[in-house]
Amino acid sequence: MTFSEKLKQAMQELHLNQRQVCGMTGKSKGSVSQYLSGKQIPSEDVQSAIAVALGLTGTCSIFWTG
Repeated sequence: MTFSEKLKQAMQELHLNQRQVCGMTGKSKGSVSQYLSGKQIPSEDVQSAIAVALGLTGTCSIFWTG
């Protein structure tokens, strides 16, 4: 599963729209848009920061890589 797919899934499960994700993560609308389209893949550190901002921490987080 790509990061884009994971982010879309998280947004759907948490009932969040792109504007809300921007507000929660501090990322620009352009960045979130590129993440969602798959045009840009954030570093693992940024992926982890997004997971924390969305409250997706712990071993079941969809953002864990590996």
